[in-house]
Amino acid sequence: MGFPNVVSVANTAISTNETSHVVSLPPGIVSGDMLEMFFGCGGNLSQQIGNITGWNKPAAKDHNGPINAAFFYRAADGSEGSSVVVPTSVAAHSVALVYRVNGWDGLTNPSAQQIDGLSANADPPTRSPAWGADNNLWLAAATLVGAGTSFSVDPTNYNNPAEIASDDRIIRCVQRLLNAATEDPGAFTNSNVSWIAFTVALRGTAGGVVPSEGYLRRGVRGGP
Repeated sequence: MGFPNVVSVANTAISTNETSHVVSLPPGIVSGDMLEMFFGCGGNLSQQIGNITGWNKPAAKDHNGPINAAFFYRAADGSEGSSVVVPTSVAAHSVALVYRVNGWDGLTNPSAQQIDGLSANADPPTRSPAWGADNNLWLAAATLVGAGTSFSVDPTNYNNPAEIASDDRIIRCVQRLLNAATEDPGAFTNSNVSWIAFTVALRGTAGGVVPSEGYLRRGVRGGP
């Protein structure tokens, strides 16, 4: 019992213009895992990131054309396979990170929010999940677009970075285990370009011990 546990992360970089983006999923998915995906792509003012059958998309953002990003999640049932297709309305390059997590409470949907900007400090938003203080896994992510884009500093107290780049698009995510009702991850330091940033909370279980991989529950209930 305790905090959610990140088992593995899969990354995908697509460097050709596509409208059907084949995103790799982490290996070894079993029923009860929580899958959390950050997806980013270039585009124009009409670009839209579509829905994935069987996945939820609580947060998505277009930033004035040059960059689009979305967060998806799914409570796994073991039938997911090795990849999933993310549709976009305009052909674009893309990047994605998919987290496989266990040890969550097995009932409560992730709580996600996004924000966008143009600066050298992609700043994930403050998030206060509806369930209040608990043993939460917090993910802070940002995707950038622009020539020579890069990250140099992560938000304070966040670690275990995952990053993938495709040409001038890059996405990076860091994590923190913290029992708190509200979290403001702080900013990345990055190239001075357009960005979209996310803060996501996933609820764990009572107690304070990081769970083993064997902990699984099924089912999902609502939550913002």
